[in-house]
Amino acid sequence: MVKEKLDIQNQIDHLEKLGIKFDICTKDKAINFLESNNYLFKIKSYAKNYDRDAKSNKYINLDFAYLIELSTLDMYLRRIVLNIGLNIEHLLKVELNTHLSQNQQEDGYSVVEDFLTANSRINNEIKNKIEQKSFVQKLTLKNINNMPYWILIEILEFGNFLTFYKFYFDKHRNQTYLAYHALAYCVKFLRNGAAHNNCILNTLRIPCINGFKPNKYIQTEIAKIKTISSSTRNKILNDPTLHDILALIVLFTKICNSKNMKKATLIEINNFINRCKKHKNYFNDNNLLVSKFNNMRKIIFGLKYFK
Repeated sequence: MVKEKLDIQNQIDHLEKLGIKFDICTKDKAINFLESNNYLFKIKSYAKNYDRDAKSNKYINLDFAYLIELSTLDMYLRRIVLNIGLNIEHLLKVELNTHLSQNQQEDGYSVVEDFLTANSRINNEIKNKIEQKSFVQKLTLKNINNMPYWILIEILEFGNFLTFYKFYFDKHRNQTYLAYHALAYCVKFLRNGAAHNNCILNTLRIPCINGFKPNKYIQTEIAKIKTISSSTRNKILNDPTLHDILALIVLFTKICNSKNMKKATLIEINNFINRCKKHKNYFNDNNLLVSKFNNMRKIIFGLKYFK
């Protein structure tokens, strides 16, 4: 079915027909918001977190202001995810560099040759970098025929780097780092979504992934929090979005040795949680959102990593 293109005024009328109210946020303010700050498809996606009346199919207790607030919180969350995600990428590269530099079994070149032989797609992508405008074009060209690991790590994108990370630690059978790789894969999914400006908080009621299974390492870490009931843990861990946010935090605190970096990250998380409370009255009638926020906060501050 082809959907009709709507101008801003008709978009407001469309939302009103769906039961979305304009009491807290007036229609004039909503029009200005859709003209200058966001667009219908994205802002309406947050309505997935609300129930509809079984008969009328209209949203229940949903004001346009609530959608604006969720979109704003999502923006702040994406910034945190990107910041921590970039730090994780850097720290994993430091970790792998350290391990490789101290490994007497590796000459620094053969592992790269073996990796690229086993991963032709990545090898082709690296060769293509020579023809593309990028910050690593000259670096790639200079080392294309005899590449050491420290150059490979520098030019690989995060996903391909994780493939190399796993390749190396599979070879040397290091279970700790392989567990970190599994967490990093969760982080990659979340970070990519944030980097592409995808909505994160629009999937709290309807999961964004089918057949999702929680990471065992995360399950073990969360089980250490004795103040959290098993039912609460299961609710959080079976939500793909909240699960991956936890993976982000757990992995960062496991591989980060800088107290100052951890402190700065904790401040950032605290600021976000406090910002979530600014219009908490908007969500008083949405038990799902209130419950997920409270449970997530308990788990984050139940973790001992920042202490």
